[in-house]
Amino acid sequence: MSVPAAYAAVIAIWSITPLGLVWSNESLSPIAAASLRISIAAALGWLFVKAVRIELPWHGKALRVYGFSVIGIFLGMLLSYLGAKSVPSGLISVMFSLSPVISGLLAHLLINDRTLTPLRVVAFVVAIGGMATIFLGDSNGATGTTEGLIFVVCSVLFFCLSGVLVKGESSELHFMSITVGALILSVPCYVLSWMVFDGEIPVLDWSSKSPWAVIFLAVFGSLIGFGSYFYVLQKLPPSTVTMVTLVTPIFALILGSTLNHEILDSRVYWGCTLVLSGLALYIWSDKVTRFIMAKAA
Repeated sequence: MSVPAAYAAVIAIWSITPLGLVWSNESLSPIAAASLRISIAAALGWLFVKAVRIELPWHGKALRVYGFSVIGIFLGMLLSYLGAKSVPSGLISVMFSLSPVISGLLAHLLINDRTLTPLRVVAFVVAIGGMATIFLGDSNGATGTTEGLIFVVCSVLFFCLSGVLVKGESSELHFMSITVGALILSVPCYVLSWMVFDGEIPVLDWSSKSPWAVIFLAVFGSLIGFGSYFYVLQKLPPSTVTMVTLVTPIFALILGSTLNHEILDSRVYWGCTLVLSGLALYIWSDKVTRFIMAKAA
């Protein structure tokens, strides 16, 4: 696989995914939509690794990596589906753009990562200030229900926790092994949650967007998207990979506005600007520090 092609695939898929989440809920319950997506992705992934003869190990080390990945694929993704019932797709993407900042804080706390510099703390405060601008000043519910916002925030936290724990394992597993192994282990979690909280057999209304969104997210969002992400994470510096989170919210906001008629006021755009500014400062904090030190010398 070409690294530039995989990088472009991650940007495109992550830009479209929030809108796919919203459309999946059009005629399906969030739990049913998420369960169908992961089940399809796991089946296709298993067939793929068997066809190309990629090893799918089940020893203790591999199970730990798969298990940590399940935290994001099950808990994180299910909560994002629940949040997408009320939160606009563009704002879901903006909230997920905080992932590198939150991951850095969690890595500092959990795996003794010492890259959380004072300037990055400032970046974190700026980004959180942007989120506060978006949501705390919302008087007409344009940014979604309080419950929906909490679901998305928790979703981001679980995705970040999952990524930090997987990184802490320093695994040499093939990127598709991690993807497929985690998807397979996520299926029983989704089935159990569906049985407990839903229980109704989903009826696919092919005249609605839901079935098509589920299929798209199963093939591209889960299988190709996760696979491409793990691949570029192995091939490119982390700073280059995190640049994706600066680009995708812009595309997601445009797609949500043009394809789903999502209307956002100027306060939301000011908040998004603060969030992305904080993220940019976080990503380029080392370069900014060197520039300031060079000027002061």
